[in-house]
Amino acid sequence: MNVIQLPHKLKKIITEQSEKSNIEVGFILAGKDNKVEHIFNLTNTANSSTSLHISINEVNTINAHCKNHNIDIIGLFHSHLKSTASPSDTDIKIMKKSNDIFFIYSKLNKNMFAFEYKDKLDSIQIIYI
Repeated sequence: MNVIQLPHKLKKIITEQSEKSNIEVGFILAGKDNKVEHIFNLTNTANSSTSLHISINEVNTINAHCKNHNIDIIGLFHSHLKSTASPSDTDIKIMKKSNDIFFIYSKLNKNMFAFEYKDKLDSIQIIYI
């Protein structure tokens, strides 16, 4: 998976939520054929500006919804308030275990990048449609 399509309207929702929040925000991005069609808000249970903690129950509910509606989970999004849109050491540890694509938005630099970890950390191209 080298390219993800993200509609401008969903990018706008994600970035606006990130910009107006004083804590890290998270979403699950879902759709079909590497095209994001749905975003599901995640609650930051840590209420933290430097980390995102999410409830496994919330994730399981979203996963069940996606499975019931034949929607694929494309990746996980979270914001970095005071750093770049690159994975932290904690992000990389989670990526190694989960094999999820991470979308990261930097509130500091106003940009978003996507990454996956297979044998090494790789960038994923985001095409805005």
